[in-house]
Amino acid sequence: MRGTGFKKAKGARKAFLIFNTLFMVFLCAAVIVPILKILSSALGNKGTYGLELLPRRIDLIPFERVLGMYRTKRAFLVSLGTTAAVTLIGLIISSISAYILMQRDMPGAKLFGYMLLVTLVFNVGFIPEYLAMKKLGLQYSYLPIVLPLCLNAANIFLLRNYFEQLPQSIMDAAEIDGCTPIDKFFMIVLPLSRAPLAVIGLFFASAAWNEYIRFILYSPPNAENLQYVIRDWTAPGCLGVVAPDWLRGLNYQSFICANVILGVLAAVVFVTFFMHFFKLPKDVELLEK
Repeated sequence: MRGTGFKKAKGARKAFLIFNTLFMVFLCAAVIVPILKILSSALGNKGTYGLELLPRRIDLIPFERVLGMYRTKRAFLVSLGTTAAVTLIGLIISSISAYILMQRDMPGAKLFGYMLLVTLVFNVGFIPEYLAMKKLGLQYSYLPIVLPLCLNAANIFLLRNYFEQLPQSIMDAAEIDGCTPIDKFFMIVLPLSRAPLAVIGLFFASAAWNEYIRFILYSPPNAENLQYVIRDWTAPGCLGVVAPDWLRGLNYQSFICANVILGVLAAVVFVTFFMHFFKLPKDVELLEK
């Protein structure tokens, strides 16, 4: 009886592993196939509507036109600047806020936590935000684009929960050695939190890089990010009745795909950069042990 039950359980585990493998293959294909399709259209300079995942011939004219256009280069620099600003300011605000909220003996700590929780649960939307930014006179500038993205209650709570799981013995030892709360934040908490800070930074960078609505509402004149430019290129009638001179010898669909690939490559660079911080240094690992 025991052998039969073990065989049934073993067969169930095999079926579960097979299902997991097939499910992950499906998810990977759902992500990779569209990217290969866009890359094939961009490299082939030929609009294809089937599942042609590899170009028959490689033609780099779409990428040359994209990288040679002043509007695209300016939009790329604007996206890069806003992403860097949001990531840096967001990490500073989130880490300091999370460290303050983990101080149980601070007066009003629970009240501040509940106030942040309310902003996390109830989102007022863009209309009150737009009216507030207009009332403050921040319209047509980069501040109403950067500041709302830097304030994220979910990221603060994630960091606070991780800070609270740090060994209390290390905190007590640092306090005995004469470390102030600020010293403990910079010398103990931040070095032990490189991985969650990298995750939060990736969240901020992804949100800032993909921002579109706030650039429509608040951006200064002639200030466009890459997502806004790509959306503008794909809008119906954006080229007018007569095709412009720069479109000669260039497939328009391939041009759009080249813009999309440029945005995807930047996101891959962000992920690669933040992945470097997931591995803790050896001295921090020994300190954790």
